[in-house]
Amino acid sequence: MSVKLQRNNSHSDLQSQLESLRLKVSSDTAEQISKVLESLADIISTRINAIISDGIDSEEEAKMWSCFAEVYQREIEEYRKKGKSVNMSMKQQIFADILVWAEVSRPGYDKLAAEFVTGPHIHDESFQRIGQALAEAKSSRNVTKL
Repeated sequence: MSVKLQRNNSHSDLQSQLESLRLKVSSDTAEQISKVLESLADIISTRINAIISDGIDSEEEAKMWSCFAEVYQREIEEYRKKGKSVNMSMKQQIFADILVWAEVSRPGYDKLAAEFVTGPHIHDESFQRIGQALAEAKSSRNVTKL
């Protein structure tokens, strides 16, 4: 999986990409994509457009987007349970952390490189929680290629 961050893409561009993906997948997965659009609308519409590619099949990609949305929602809820307000900067950081974990946890990613990337954040509870939540979400959806 490669994650490309592109600035200045509109929310409608991402929405059309996800809508296109939804047309190629099963009805269950299409529902997941709808939830992704709803969950990530505020963060992605600001300025970040994440595109997953490398020939991954549509079902697998849709499952991964569903994982991203679940982890994002869980982390936002965790902040709110602690009485913390979640501003746009925090939302962007949560999404960035999700993308980091998505990259370093993919099959075949060099373990030493992963440790180099994640090591400095060993005491960052949010970062660690996000990594664990993404692993659980991928496992529950049987995401194996990403």
